[in-house]
Amino acid sequence: MWAEKFERAHQEGPEAFGRVWLDFIKIRALQHARKTGDPSVWNALSATLDRFYDEHCT
Repeated sequence: MWAEKFERAHQEGPEAFGRVWLDFIKIRALQHARKTGDPSVWNALSATLDRFYDEHCT
């Protein structure tokens, strides 16, 4: 599933690849939080993504 998404995004260009990569990272962080019951990874990732978006996408 992810390999196909990454391959398609790679063909579409760097912006599409970046979006798929960020989706993958977010899903892994959510899975970790659910598995361990510790939301700190998700909270840290959310804060980092918010900062990244503010600095580079606005």
